[in-house]
Amino acid sequence: MNNTGAHVLRELLDGHQPAAIAGGLASRYGIDAQQAERDVSAVIERLRGSELVIS
Repeated sequence: MNNTGAHVLRELLDGHQPAAIAGGLASRYGIDAQQAERDVSAVIERLRGSELVIS
């Protein structure tokens, strides 16, 4: 897992919603909000595949 993936996981564990995490990434890295949402979704899917998150 790269630094961004680790950040997403920490944010999820802290109770943040995926949309809020994506918004933060978009602001932090100056990327398109839709791209950030796709990136967060991809991380969540990898975590689900590894059974690290279930919802």
